[in-house]
Amino acid sequence: MENVSGVYDGTWGIQCTHTKTGAPLLVNPFESYSPTELCVTALATCTLIKLGYYAQKHGLDLTGTRFSATEDYAEARKRIASITVVYHMAGGPFSAKDKEAFQRVAASCPVHNSLLPDIAVTLSFEWND
Repeated sequence: MENVSGVYDGTWGIQCTHTKTGAPLLVNPFESYSPTELCVTALATCTLIKLGYYAQKHGLDLTGTRFSATEDYAEARKRIASITVVYHMAGGPFSAKDKEAFQRVAASCPVHNSLLPDIAVTLSFEWND
């Protein structure tokens, strides 16, 4: 069964729908998310979900944690060269052990593991200590 469907509107826009829930997503590089921004968003949200899972499992609360993400291009914008995600960690203070675990967990998400190895990925944390 499909997970996502989409319809091109003829003017750069694609209206996507999450098949199971019906949730809409507009992809349009001039009015909404571009495809590369969705790639960066997928990485940032996938890692944050993994961080949240780790936190719940260890009795920590990440409610309010935010991220900011950017991508840089190579070859005249024909591919993503690097992605930087900064996590602004709510909650805390966190132990050195938890901080190390968060960094390890973030680097293990399925989206991160699916990116080409020549895409430089930087995941950094701003701790609320």
